[in-house]
Amino acid sequence: MSRPIQLTIRIDAMRHNLSVIRERARSSRVWAVVKANAYGHGIESAVKGFAQADGLALLDLSEALRARAAGWTKPILMMEGAFSADDLAIMAEHDLWTVISTPEQVEMLARASRVPKKGWVKLNTGMNRLGLVPALDDPPWQTQLQACAPRCSEPHGSLVPVSSTHRCAYTPGLSTSSSSTFLQDSQGVRENSSRGKFRA
Repeated sequence: MSRPIQLTIRIDAMRHNLSVIRERARSSRVWAVVKANAYGHGIESAVKGFAQADGLALLDLSEALRARAAGWTKPILMMEGAFSADDLAIMAEHDLWTVISTPEQVEMLARASRVPKKGWVKLNTGMNRLGLVPALDDPPWQTQLQACAPRCSEPHGSLVPVSSTHRCAYTPGLSTSSSSTFLQDSQGVRENSSRGKFRA
């Protein structure tokens, strides 16, 4: 016997919640994180409910393709990036953006025959789960990333070092420390960009 559980998904409530965030963050772009089938709401429902968001962020390529099939034409960011060159080719074909968070992904990007038009460089600010570490003295991945820039640069795309995950968002001291690390490291990446090494 199945459990008598019923879930009601209200698209109007999703739209309302997004509008509240927009009102409180007027100068910011707002992306909807819709991983895990939009946390159970359904990708297709998310496309409708978050139609006014600036982009969608998720993990699974099949869900990204469902969002495109449902009519989403704005940016889609793959938050864990690619796991193979085939993933990069699919991202390029469907205009998906990729996160680059490991040296292996940098190497994969350098070797792939097709790459997405835009990549977000994810920096490790203390969580130590995902993210590159610019604080290392000229790490090998940085040289590889610089070599990748011409393949991911305007007018076709760019590398944008503006991604990180705070290790503890609700603890003031740790949150401030993570923010400081991110600002310092991303500034270094931007300075390399201004020298023509890669785009920020």
